[in-house]
Formats: sequence, C-alpha cells, structure tokens
Amino acid sequence: MKKIYEKIQRMINNELEHHPDSQLIDLYKLFLQSSFGPGHLVKDLNSAKEYLSAEIKNQKNYISMFNTLTKSIYFEHLRNIYKEDDNYTTQCPCLLLECNAFLPLVRYSTRFIIDGVIPFNDYFNAFIKTTKMETFLSERDFLVYWHDTLLYLETKKIKNFEEDKELISRLITSRQFVVSHSFVYNQKYTPAYRIINRDFLKKYDNIIKEKYFSIN
Repeated sequence: MKKIYEKIQRMINNELEHHPDSQLIDLYKLFLQSSFGPGHLVKDLNSAKEYLSAEIKNQKNYISMFNTLTKSIYFEHLRNIYKEDDNYTTQCPCLLLECNAFLPLVRYSTRFIIDGVIPFNDYFNAFIKTTKMETFLSERDFLVYWHDTLLYLETKKIKNFEEDKELISRLITSRQFVVSHSFVYNQKYTPAYRIINRDFLKKYDNIIKEKYFSIN
C-alpha cells in the first residue's frame, strides 16, 4: 500500500509541475481517471469518434506551463524548441501526462494525431480498448485512497481548496463521481487528450521520443 501512495503522490506532483495552477477539482479528476479510466466517457462509439474528429479539426493543444527554474527532464528535452514567454514560465505542449497510480494510464495529447505521429484510428482504437478494461479500482478502494490523498493535498498551496473540497464531498455523497476541469485549468492549459493504456500505443514510443524528445 505504501508504494501505491508513493505513486499517487508522484502523479499529483507531476501534474502540479506541468500545470501549477491546477485546483483541487483538477487533481480529483486526475485521481478519478487513474482509478476508473475513461470508460464513463463512451456511451456510443460513433459519437465518440465524431467528437474526437471534431476536436482534431479545432487544432486544440494541451499546454504545459513550466517554471523556467524547473529541473523536469520533460521540460529539459523541450527547452531547445519552445521559447520562454517571460521571466517565469515557458509554454510547451503537454504531450504525455501520466495518471498511472494503479495502471499504466496516460493522457495522450490529440497533438499526436494532428502531427501525424499516431494515426487517428490507432489512437481511437487504443482509447476504446482502454474503456473496456475491467481491472480498475473498486468504489470502496477509491474512497479509501482518496481520503488519504486529500490529507496529502492539504499540505499543498492550492487555490479554492476548501470550496472544491466541499463540492467533491457533496458529489461523492451523491455518488456523482464524474467532474470537469476547472475554468482556470481549461483557460490556461486547453486540455485536449484521451486517457489511454500506454501498453496499447507502445509501438509509437520510439517515434514519439525521436520527434519530440531527442536532444539535438
């Protein structure tokens, strides 16, 4: 159990490094995704495919906003490509964001489709395959882990913490677990991704590394 809590904390810290203005509701969403995957999003395959297609046509980019002093390896790999916006932050694509506390789940940016790195059908099929997995957390375990994770999050400086904490408590009590990103998160980081099991897109690992993370 200790190892799981360590993975949860790394996952949360990674999110805060990529998206420092994340609010509690955003971190709860990340925890939800790591616990239950993306299955709740797909009620109709055709609609899900059309929605993804429309999102690609809108050319949305999932953005990270790093402090320029960060020691993140992810940022170091991209530093020579993306310029500093000011003295404090650098904007760069959030291509892969792990939500892997329990399974090898990753937020795969739709940028991979837009850039022609992962074919649309491969990306979509891997997403659908992920929704059909049956090894996610039970509701009981979810509540136990979330309770302890919330205690850890109380040590962080997160805006609107108490308001979001009350909202999440009401949602859990009514068993409405699904939430959207906060207004701040949507405005600053324009999230455009799908939750996918990394194992299902493993054949693209080297292509992704060479295109985005090779240091010239």
